[in-house]
Amino acid sequence: RARSGSTGSATTPRRRTTGRKRGRSTRSKLMALCLVLFLIVIAMCITIAVLHDPAENTADPGSEASLSNLRTTDEVSGEEPANTEEAETAAAPSVSNRRLRDNVIISGVNVGGMRGPEAVEAVSQAAQAAFAEPVSLVLPDRTTELRADLLQATIDATAAVAQAQNWQGDETTPLVLPGEVIANTGYIRAQLEILADQIATEPTAPTVVYSENWLFITIGEPGVSLDVDGAFQAIMNALALMQTQVSCDYTLVPADPVDMQALYDQYCTTPVNAFYDESAGEIVRGQVGYQFDVDAAQAQIDATPAGQTTVVQLVETNPEITYSYLASLGSMAELAAFSREAMGENAPEPATYEDFPDVLGQFSTEYSNNPSRTNNLIRACETLNGTILEPGELFSFNGTVGERTAEKGYKEAVAYVGGENVDEIGGGVCQVATTIYNAVLLANLQVDTRYAHMYEPHYCEPGLDATVSWSQPDFKFINNTSKPLLIEANVSGGYVNIRLMGIKENDYNVVMTTEIMGNVDYYQTVYRADSSLSLNESAVYQGGSNGYTIRSFRNVYDSAGNLISSTLESYSNYTRRDRVVLVSPNSPYLW
Repeated sequence: RARSGSTGSATTPRRRTTGRKRGRSTRSKLMALCLVLFLIVIAMCITIAVLHDPAENTADPGSEASLSNLRTTDEVSGEEPANTEEAETAAAPSVSNRRLRDNVIISGVNVGGMRGPEAVEAVSQAAQAAFAEPVSLVLPDRTTELRADLLQATIDATAAVAQAQNWQGDETTPLVLPGEVIANTGYIRAQLEILADQIATEPTAPTVVYSENWLFITIGEPGVSLDVDGAFQAIMNALALMQTQVSCDYTLVPADPVDMQALYDQYCTTPVNAFYDESAGEIVRGQVGYQFDVDAAQAQIDATPAGQTTVVQLVETNPEITYSYLASLGSMAELAAFSREAMGENAPEPATYEDFPDVLGQFSTEYSNNPSRTNNLIRACETLNGTILEPGELFSFNGTVGERTAEKGYKEAVAYVGGENVDEIGGGVCQVATTIYNAVLLANLQVDTRYAHMYEPHYCEPGLDATVSWSQPDFKFINNTSKPLLIEANVSGGYVNIRLMGIKENDYNVVMTTEIMGNVDYYQTVYRADSSLSLNESAVYQGGSNGYTIRSFRNVYDSAGNLISSTLESYSNYTRRDRVVLVSPNSPYLW
């Protein structure tokens, strides 16, 4: 029993040990299973985090892996898109959920630190708010608006954010990106074209008025234009920054410059020496010249603002050899030293009719058949015909024709005195002065003195007349060519004819134009009683004339028809004169 007991007691403990081992094994397996499940959960979390936030990935943001979400199927396979539409779709930018770096500003909106979709939404909302209002285009003299509903502007926020996410550069510096604008560009350009047509102005030409040895020069003003392409680009640049006010300047179109050398050549004259004419036994007077300093005048012109008037004086320049000097000589031998032959190059060249082969300017005016007035026209032309003017010489109508008297063959004819029609000795000779004036203009000669009539003329274009009377007013001009000129004057075929003969120094052609300024004061018909007239009779006592101011321009063209210069010639102020009709005292016109 002792061994049995011993054996039995030993068997029972062995069985209990085996049960405990099995319990420990089960617990170990459970713990291992829990560990595995825990690791699986951790792995899944990491995987999800990696998939949704590539920024946590340790791969280089600029590496192929970090940009793989921007590549299309065609790019991965290496195949080209099948067509253009596919290519555009394949190239379209995409935005990831990755956060942007700090200090990223897109179209003025700070989206730094935002995730991609958040940044897109922020930019889109800002654009929607900004472009809900019209865009103001501020110009120097006006402001116009581009309607928001027609402009249809927005910002491609997706493209801008994608660009920011893919930016590789210094992250310590703020990244400022203008958004890509989507807008109705056709509407923008159409509005700008309309504005350009409204704004465009041509430059004004400079004007020159000569009077009593003074040049009154008005500087031309520039024109303006709107640079449509430049304004369009300025608008698009402003929209890219969500700015709804754009300022643009006009482009200036410069006016023609004032060439003082050309004006010197046109208006200035060289003094002519006096000399002793041995054949006539007399001293021939010299001629003073009129000149100005070209360089100083040009500097003065260049410093004058556009649209302003400045004056340049033609200074009188005496000849080296004067009449008074020759008259002071004590002997004929001394005078002979100043004859043409003795003076050589310093002596003026004698003029003969063979020296005038070219017509410099000619003009004709038609006259009415009034015997007394026609007689006066003939007398004046006979006196003028054959007059020779040396270079620089001043012509005076009154000085050449002289006082119109009955002793000289002049008769009474209608003339204007104090605004009334009166018969005056020499009436009508103003028509001869007017005809010379127009010939002088067409010859491009320098006018010294000219006055317009009180009333508009009827034998020439208004603004191109010249009135004379003894002794004032007078008509004067200067032979500002380098050669002598000859005046040919005659009355023939119902016309007063003037020709200025000489040697042409150029092939220029002059065309005169006129322009009425302001309003016209139109004449009225006034009726006066005349007891000598019956009820059905009437007589025109005085013709009517309109009142207005008119200015004339001298336009010089070259032989090819190109405009060389256009200068203001003169102003003419005409007074209104009513038409007067005489009628019977019983006429209903007087009621």
